Amino acid sequence: MHRDLDNIEGQNAGGQTINEVKTFPVPFSIEESKDNITITTHKKPSIEQIINQAFKFRSQGNLSEAAKYYQFFIDQGFKDYRVFLDYGKILKDFSHFDKSKDLLEQSIRLKPDLALAYLYIGEILLIKEDIENAKIYFLKSLKIDPTLSLSCANLGSIFKLKGKIEESDYWNSRAIKMATRAELQII
Repeated sequence: MHRDLDNIEGQNAGGQTINEVKTFPVPFSIEESKDNITITTHKKPSIEQIINQAFKFRSQGNLSEAAKYYQFFIDQGFKDYRVFLDYGKILKDFSHFDKSKDLLEQSIRLKPDLALAYLYIGEILLIKEDIENAKIYFLKSLKIDPTLSLSCANLGSIFKLKGKIEESDYWNSRAIKMATRAELQII
C-alpha cells in the first residue's frame, strides 16, 4: 500500500475504504542479486554542458570534435555568441570561409561589440581579396579593442598592397609594439 495514496485509517486518497491489500510477488530477493543495477537515463545535455565540452576539445587542440559539438549545439536551435565565434574561427582555419563568415556575423548580431569576430571576418575578406571591406572590418575591430595587434598587422599588409608605405609602416609598428610573444611569431 502506498502511503502517499492511502491514509492511515484504511482509506485511499479518494476517501474510499480499502477492504483488502494485494501483494505482488517479486521475481528475486534483493539478497540473491549480487549485480549492480544500472539505470540509464536519456536526459538531454544542457546548453552549458555542450558548450563546455566543445571548449574542452578546443583547448586540447581537438578541433574536429569541438566542431561536432558546436554543430550539434546549432542543430538544436541554440544561439550563443561564444559558439558562433569559436566555431567560425575553427571553420576559417579549415578554409571554410563562407560558413565561417556566416557564423561570425551571427556572433556579431548577438554581441555587436565582439572585436574578434570583426578581425576574423576581415581576415576572410583579405584572403578573398576584398581588400576595402577587409580594411573596414579591421578598423571596426580596433574601434572596439584598440589592442588587437593582428588587426594592426593586417592593416599594415593592406596599405603595403596599396603601395602606401608610410601607412603600412605605421600599422606594422603599432602591431609590433602591442603584440604578445605568440602574436609576434604570427606577425
